[in-house]
Amino acid sequence: MSNELKTIDVKNRDERASLALITKEVDTLYWFLPDIELNVKLNIIKNPLFDRDMLDRSKYLEFDIYEIKDALLKTNLLHEHERAKIKKEVDILKKEKTKNDKILEAFCPLPWNHLGIKTNGGTRICCQMIYKPFGDLGVNVKDIKDINDVRNLPPVKLVRKQMLQGIKPKLCELCWTEEKSDLKSKRIHQNIIYPDALSQAKRYTNHNGEIDTKNIPLNYFDLRLGNKCNLACRSCGPTESNLWYKDYWTQGHRSIQVPDGLRQQEYELKEEDGQITINSNDFDWPDNTTFLNQILDSCNNIDRIYFTGGEPTINHAHIQFLQKLVDYSKSQDIFLEYNSNGMAMPESLLNIWPKFKGVGIGFSIDGMEEKFEYLRYPGKWDKFIRTITKLHTYHKSVNSVQVVLAPTISIYNCLHMLDLYNFILYSTPPWFGKTMPIHVLESPAYMSPKILPNHAKLQIKTQYYDWIKKLQLKGNLPGIRFGRSNNFKKIAINNMTNLIHYIDQTFPDPDQLLNDFYTNTENKDKQRNQNWKEVFPELVDVLS
Repeated sequence: MSNELKTIDVKNRDERASLALITKEVDTLYWFLPDIELNVKLNIIKNPLFDRDMLDRSKYLEFDIYEIKDALLKTNLLHEHERAKIKKEVDILKKEKTKNDKILEAFCPLPWNHLGIKTNGGTRICCQMIYKPFGDLGVNVKDIKDINDVRNLPPVKLVRKQMLQGIKPKLCELCWTEEKSDLKSKRIHQNIIYPDALSQAKRYTNHNGEIDTKNIPLNYFDLRLGNKCNLACRSCGPTESNLWYKDYWTQGHRSIQVPDGLRQQEYELKEEDGQITINSNDFDWPDNTTFLNQILDSCNNIDRIYFTGGEPTINHAHIQFLQKLVDYSKSQDIFLEYNSNGMAMPESLLNIWPKFKGVGIGFSIDGMEEKFEYLRYPGKWDKFIRTITKLHTYHKSVNSVQVVLAPTISIYNCLHMLDLYNFILYSTPPWFGKTMPIHVLESPAYMSPKILPNHAKLQIKTQYYDWIKKLQLKGNLPGIRFGRSNNFKKIAINNMTNLIHYIDQTFPDPDQLLNDFYTNTENKDKQRNQNWKEVFPELVDVLS
């Protein structure tokens, strides 16, 4: 491997593609020729060093891929008979590509290979379906005898049918909204992870959206093993955190509602010995149903499991389930994904994780220090720093955990994102992820940054663009080699630019929503003895 290749993470397709385009070393370009990623191939062809010998060795002429043949036509390496032949092929492929592009722009693997379980055991197509009827399947795990019984229910069949017709389902509106601002939606991410899903879907899906479950098995589970949590975050609620029960009770609520399609599943709150609880064991479904055992009995094709909460690191059922996957000799094939608040990191998890294919953690950290403690009440910033320190020690011996910050961006912290990005770029260890997935809060609407008045958005844009200019002038990130450092900076600039575009969109009736923001925020501040104006003075400034 050349010294130039040592400056990038060769496992990262984006870094390989970037170097393939700009390298001035012939040996490096030859090294890339066997690469299977399309973007790498295209950048090899675009590189001025690409010559006839490389073309012959790569066998790109044999590829029936529109983008590759179109790129080859733009070179001067083809013989006349090759050019004429490829031009005809491109015309045919272009027509097919236009049809496929329409389907690909609407397609997501999740309605085919995934099942989501809510904190109360309800089932749904995808957690990104945040608008009615929420992708709910109308079945609770306590009533499921065979997992395949819920895989061809009417809601998911309709979504599949629409996607294969090139129709973008309204249920997927959050992804479409994010993609309009060039943000990397969950749909895009899943298509990267499962590149063959579309061809499988076309082959094994009937005209009515029904699938052959034997040929399209479940690969991916989103498991929310109850709502037990150690925080009561501003952007959360009682269905996702039992610490919210007390707040809800104090506000005068005597029940909580969980969306179930077009209906609401209602649970009564009750007070016992000074504790606020609910009148149901639905949120204890891991202990009160056979569903996790059903997963174990049909786990041959599972390659990913996503855990969130509640808070998975304090959930005993979660750790017990991981141990059973190890006992079933399935753990080595499964990648674990987490959304965690970072307040706990038990040794039992650190000891069992190396037995899995890999682990990815998105820490839901919405700010630093007092801003974190306000938004992720009653969390403590020092506890999160201790968790990073613990992972740093762990990472020295077990290099199998990928860690990023995954903030929820709201009206409160949209300005603070710049400080948070500086924190991950310059104040975290080299192994800590230097990219930050962008998730902008849409509900409740009064917390969305899109409700900000235009004069506030203008000031936010100015601050963002100033930050981008300064980042462009800075040198390498600490402990990161030049090629990777530049790549991370480009991603940061792209992310923050796209976030500006997203915030620039509007909600209906923003003035009323802004009034709701003031009212609800001040009421919650009184309840929790907090003061948003002291914690977010920069927000006060842009709103004034």
